[in-house]
Amino acid sequence: MCDKCGVCDVKFKANEFFLLCSGECARGFHSKCGDLSSKEVQLITNNKNIKWFCNECIEMFSSKIDLKKDIADLKTNVIQDITLIKEKMAITEHNMSKQVIHKKPYANVTGEVVVIKPKNSQGNDKTKSDLKNKLNPSNLEVGIKEIKNVKDGGILIKCSNTIEVDKLKTESQKKLNKNYVIKTYPKRNPCVK
Repeated sequence: MCDKCGVCDVKFKANEFFLLCSGECARGFHSKCGDLSSKEVQLITNNKNIKWFCNECIEMFSSKIDLKKDIADLKTNVIQDITLIKEKMAITEHNMSKQVIHKKPYANVTGEVVVIKPKNSQGNDKTKSDLKNKLNPSNLEVGIKEIKNVKDGGILIKCSNTIEVDKLKTESQKKLNKNYVIKTYPKRNPCVK
């Protein structure tokens, strides 16, 4: 049991009416310190159904109630945001399912090629050397994407477009035709098994 007032810190007298806070602090208060008349104190103490709270506990409850309201509002906002995101995702998925995705065929990605193979047996390095010395593709202003070694000493030259392939093939036939077979391979879709 408390023996002094929670506001003025003065000890309670033997027959003095005082109130106990029903809040978390459970401190005792003089009627004047609790802003109550002696009649109000008697009414509160004689009736067990009436609860009295000090100002500090009331403020604490108010802040908890405000905090609960803030949390409830925040929860409502989050639920609304999640619902909105789900709706947007559903619309996006629906729109994406209607879209036709145009994939480039493999041949379009790889480009057209010229294959230069020697008529006589020789290595790939000799073929590259002859091509560089006799033709010099950099002087032709042809966009070469890639050069690969192929079997039997040949090389594969991948160009950017058909015009460049034709230009490379024509010049190769003029300058290398005696010793090499020059072929072009058009774009084609690969066979998928």
